[in-house]
This record gives sequence, structure tokens and C-alpha cells, in this order.
Amino acid sequence: MGQRLSEDLRIRVIRTIEDGLSRRAAAARFGVGVSSAIRWMSACLETGRTCAKPQGGDQRSDRIEAQADLLMGAIEAMPDITLEELRERLLTGRGEAFGISTIHDFHRRHGVTFEQVRGEKKRSGGSFHPRTAHASEQAREDVAERREAWFELQPDLDPAKLVFLDGKEDRKSIRWTDFPTNGATTKMARLRGRSPRGERRRASAPHGRWKTTTLVAGLRLDGLTAPFAMGLGPMAASMAH
Repeated sequence: MGQRLSEDLRIRVIRTIEDGLSRRAAAARFGVGVSSAIRWMSACLETGRTCAKPQGGDQRSDRIEAQADLLMGAIEAMPDITLEELRERLLTGRGEAFGISTIHDFHRRHGVTFEQVRGEKKRSGGSFHPRTAHASEQAREDVAERREAWFELQPDLDPAKLVFLDGKEDRKSIRWTDFPTNGATTKMARLRGRSPRGERRRASAPHGRWKTTTLVAGLRLDGLTAPFAMGLGPMAASMAH
């Protein structure tokens, strides 16, 4: 890419042409190309512009930035939406066609990342941010009321008397894993979603109904207790009793 000539030189060429000198003669006087003198004068007559156009960098993002409301709204409504699905929404909803990389760059500029929504942790900015999926049943009114009552009760609980039950389900074999761990397996749920960088992305997933092998144990303040393996499927209330 060639180096831009100064705006002062452009203005002097333009003023000389306006004073009556031909474009070719003005170009020869100031040592610039004839085509440059013609372009500069044409741009001045059409738009009044005397400076050079921007060079390099991103000069085409304005088009997709105009679709920011659709893109960010789609992510808020469906955190695990894919880039291809966003591309289809832009095409069908706005009649705008964009490449996958263009949509990816939009998310990068806005600090939106594609995070896992499983029970894992990722280091970001010197700290760990958990990325977990939560049960979609939490949105039910009756469940929300019971959860709120449970939260209010927690300060009065004695940690030494608490026993947490947790387990790991596996289709093929029993595996001992670190406790506590998430015992729910949502095999058909998407495990990643988009969110602002460094923020937790919460997403719901339906509870699985398939048969699995489950290893369950109690977790007390002083360690594990009563490990129990079951091959009859996911954990049920009757098994806990």
C-alpha cells in the first residue's frame, strides 16, 4: 500500500486547478501523478473532501454493527445459538448475508465468548469463573417458591449435621470421580453458550430420561460416607430412602 500524500499538497493542487491551470499542468508543477490530480479535484467537486480516504483497518464492520440488536437479542434469548444459526437469522430476518468469520469478529469486538456451560471452571482475569447449566424446572413457580424457602433456611443449618448426596452416571461402566460433582447428564443439550467475557453464562437443559449406571455417595463435613452403585438408572427418591 502506497504512502498517502499530505493534505496540504492536495489542497494546493486543487487550488491551482481552481485558479485555471489544467489538471495535467498542476500535476506537473507539484510532481504528482495526473490521475491523482484528477481524483483529488473530482472528490473536492463532488463531496468537498480534500483529505485522503482511510487506509487499512476495519472499514466494513458498520454493516454488521447495524444488526447488533438482532445479534445480541438472539444470544440473550438462546445462549447456545451457533454462528450458522445467527447467520440464517440475519438472512431471513433482515435480508443481510454475512460470513461466519464476520459474525465471529462481531462477537469478539463486543467481548462475547463461547463458553462451556458444564460444571467446569475457567481462569479469567486472575480468577476462576464457573460455567454451569441449571435445571429448566427452576423457572416453575412452585419450584421457585420452594427454592426461596430453602435459601432463607440455610443460615440456621448446622454444617456438621449436613449430608450431601451426589453421584456420577455412566452408560458403560462405573467410574469413581471427584466429589462433589454434577450427577445430571444432559447428552442432547448444547454444552457451550455466548456471554460477555468474564461473566457466568446460565442456560437451562431438560432432565435426561435414559438408563444409566449411577455411583452415589454422601458427603459430610469430615469426608465421604456410604458409597453406593446402582445399575437401574438415574437417582430416584426411592433409592435415596
